[in-house]
Amino acid sequence: MPTSINDQLVKEGLASYEAGYTLKDNSKKHIEVWDPSPEEIISNEVNSLNPVFAKSLPNENLQSLYNKELPVHICNVISPEKIYVQWLLTENLLNSLGEKMFAVYENSKWEPIKWENDMHCAVKIPDKNQWRRGQIIRVITDTLVKVLLYDVGVELVVNTNCLRELQENLKTMGRLSLECSLVDIR
Repeated sequence: MPTSINDQLVKEGLASYEAGYTLKDNSKKHIEVWDPSPEEIISNEVNSLNPVFAKSLPNENLQSLYNKELPVHICNVISPEKIYVQWLLTENLLNSLGEKMFAVYENSKWEPIKWENDMHCAVKIPDKNQWRRGQIIRVITDTLVKVLLYDVGVELVVNTNCLRELQENLKTMGRLSLECSLVDIR
C-alpha cells in the first residue's frame, strides 16, 4: 500500500508533524483506477517521440502530466520546501537528452561569455563526464556561477569554463524534473 512522503519522513525520524496537525486515517485509502494508466499516459507521450529528438517535447505535454498521480523518483532534496522529482517513465528521455548533449558539447571549445542570472546553459559535470541543461541562479565571480541542473534538480557551483551556450533546439523541451514541497511538517 503506497504511503505519503510526509508519513514516510516522519516514520524515518527525518521530520515531525506540526503542533495541531491531525493524522489522517490511512486505513481508508482508496485506490484510483486509471484508464489509461499513468504509465500508459507518459509512455504514449515518450513513444510518440520517434526518434526522441525528431520533435521536441513541448511544455504543454509535460504540463498536462503535472496534476496526475504518477510514479516518481526523488532526484534531490534541498529542504522540505524544495524537493525535486522526476517521473519514472521519463528516464529514457533523460538518458537520450544526455547522449545528445554529450555528442553536441563534448568536443566544443570554451568561449568567453558574460554569464548573467537566469541564462540557460549547457553544463559539463567533470567528475561524471556528463553534460546537463542548466540555468544560472547566481553569478558569484567572473569565473564561478551557481547553476540549477533543472532536469535533475541539482544546484552546483561551477567554473565558467564548464559552461557553454545552450542551443535553441535544447531549450524547447520542458524541464524533466519538478520542484515540489512538503506541507504540515517541520
